[in-house]
Amino acid sequence: MPSAAETLRRAAKLAKAGRTSEAAALYREVLARYPANRRAQEGLAALASDGTAPPALLSGVVQMAQAGRVAEARRDAEALQPLYPGDPALAGLLGALCVAAGEPAAAEPHCRRALAARPGDADAAYNLGLALQAQDRHDEAASAYEQALEANPRLAEAWNNLGALHRDRGRHAEAAAAFARAAALAPDNLDARANLGLCQRELGEAQAAKETFAALLARAPDHAPARQDFAQLHRFSEGDPELVALEAHLARAGESADRERLLFALGKAMDDLGRHAEAAEAWREANARRKAALGHDAAEDAALFARIRAVWDAPPAPLDAALARPRPIFVLGMPRSGTTLVEQILAGHPQVAACGELPLLTDAAAPLLDPEPPAAPGPDALRRVRETYLAGLAPLAGDRPVATDKMPLNFRWIGAILTALPEAAVIHVQRDPRAVAFSLFRHRFASDGNRYAYDADDIRRYLSLHDALMAFWEARFPQRIHRLSYKGLVEDQEAVTRRLLAACGLPWHSACLDFHRTERAIATASGQQVRRGLYRGSDGAWRAYAPHLPQLFEGLAPADAP
Repeated sequence: MPSAAETLRRAAKLAKAGRTSEAAALYREVLARYPANRRAQEGLAALASDGTAPPALLSGVVQMAQAGRVAEARRDAEALQPLYPGDPALAGLLGALCVAAGEPAAAEPHCRRALAARPGDADAAYNLGLALQAQDRHDEAASAYEQALEANPRLAEAWNNLGALHRDRGRHAEAAAAFARAAALAPDNLDARANLGLCQRELGEAQAAKETFAALLARAPDHAPARQDFAQLHRFSEGDPELVALEAHLARAGESADRERLLFALGKAMDDLGRHAEAAEAWREANARRKAALGHDAAEDAALFARIRAVWDAPPAPLDAALARPRPIFVLGMPRSGTTLVEQILAGHPQVAACGELPLLTDAAAPLLDPEPPAAPGPDALRRVRETYLAGLAPLAGDRPVATDKMPLNFRWIGAILTALPEAAVIHVQRDPRAVAFSLFRHRFASDGNRYAYDADDIRRYLSLHDALMAFWEARFPQRIHRLSYKGLVEDQEAVTRRLLAACGLPWHSACLDFHRTERAIATASGQQVRRGLYRGSDGAWRAYAPHLPQLFEGLAPADAP
């Protein structure tokens, strides 16, 4: 094989003689062996009359990336950039390679450069959407996906990602439409089908969601998340073919990670059938597997709660600030205590925007725990909490003057609420801890949070931490926390609802009694329950499991609010 120097000399002679295609082939031959060879790059660039990289050269980079050599492909593409700075195809390729390398910030300028030259480049717009979405710039990402879909309406992945952005921003009807388009364009796109089913469930379209999950399972019988989601919507009966399918799926799953999800589904099926011992055993194994996968250290929870008490032991004076719009209502307490139900009641009020479970307060208030030694926050720190939180809440509330945030674990940040947002209402939902513990134990949370919820001892410990912290807050902020009894609400809905609205500074509105008729998306596991209205049986469901899960209920006793 001739040396690189000899090949370059031959290429230069051919180029001088006007035999450009032969010269280009030799330059590419050198670059295939030595991608950073400057003479070959410059020689090839000189042959490109329109300033664009030869397609064969870009094709080689693409093939390298497709073979899994993304870092090498990116390096070669970057070496070509100075030679073809105006080539939109090269810019788009660089953007895609940066996205594939997990560097969205680096991808963005390349994608924008490609789109500036070719606004109809669907791939560049799609990759820009990926880059922006990875940076949590969701509005911009949605615009990029819309640009991609305008250029190519058949991009199923763009529809799916756009749907996810709509769903995250509470635009569930638009999300469902986008997921449906993605599923129709790419029937084998299981993520799109699963997302559609979840969105339909959140919109209260239980039958449509069930049919979507069933269709997904018909195409992919071993899709464990769909099997579990289907089980939550299906009422199992003896001899049910769906139970046969679930048990067969479990047998195929063996000891794989899917087994944990399927055991939660099996527990639900056994509960439907009244086979309580079998349900308890399925949930026990499911929880053990989930805990092993996620990990949980109860000592970390205890340390966090101790830190909170140290910071807020002597609370500072509340901020003197103009009344916020929207004015927040925090509905909080233990997960599975009824916070979704209470928010749904408030959602029936014409002044209230129900915003669901928001991470905003944790993001704003958790840094107050950082100083060493722990100390109560000053006015500047409280103003930052206030401004950060309200800036995130305002777009979600639309034109409503009041907005709910029903993140249950906001009970950890009551000190920050009542000092940084003193006009806010705080509603603490209380429920029989045995019912809460049972609901936690039988439930698999969609996120990786609430890691204490997969072990009986951990659940009881966390309930104790919650109770102690709430007593701490009530001692430091007397008369500022409204306690709402789930049991009391079930027994005297109107009286408890009237007290709730008064505590929130809201006038009476009868629609709050018909909360199950309020149409809105509900993204939590309680969505189907609150749409059925109030019912008395849920608080006593744990009793059938007392003989089978004694460790879960040990030492727990009700302590209802008035």
